[in-house]
Amino acid sequence: MPVRYTISSGVNNEKETAATDRMQGTNTMDDEIKKQEVLDQLHEAGRQFNKAMQEYQDSCNSYWNSLNPEEQLMAFCAMVERIHRGEIENKRSYRGILYDVFGWGPEAYAPAQLAGFLDLHNSIYTFDDLLVVFKNTLEELEISVDDERLADALAKHFY
Repeated sequence: MPVRYTISSGVNNEKETAATDRMQGTNTMDDEIKKQEVLDQLHEAGRQFNKAMQEYQDSCNSYWNSLNPEEQLMAFCAMVERIHRGEIENKRSYRGILYDVFGWGPEAYAPAQLAGFLDLHNSIYTFDDLLVVFKNTLEELEISVDDERLADALAKHFY
């Protein structure tokens, strides 16, 4: 409950105090009702979003299943080629790949994320990326290791 500050003439007016307390109670109750209404609306919006995304995924899977194996392979290879170009060759961001490599707009962000592309994007590291991470981590820990030895050791476990 919020702290209430009052300016008083020094005379204790019980009617004024009681009225203020009732107003405070009403405002608090109204605030709680409004807060619950907003939370209910937010929950319903989330439920509707999840339903729409599930319907979209179902539609995507239905489309995939309507393709014959040769068409599925062609679609797969076309997607992988573009993902490779964006991730490995151009080292683009998640949005950069969706917008610039595939040519989509913001409408692609959520469906691609739901399909797992953001997780895939965030899990892709090249050898050089990991080498930089290891070097920076060792420097931060004030551990000195020869760059060539570090690269050789990492290569044993990377490739």
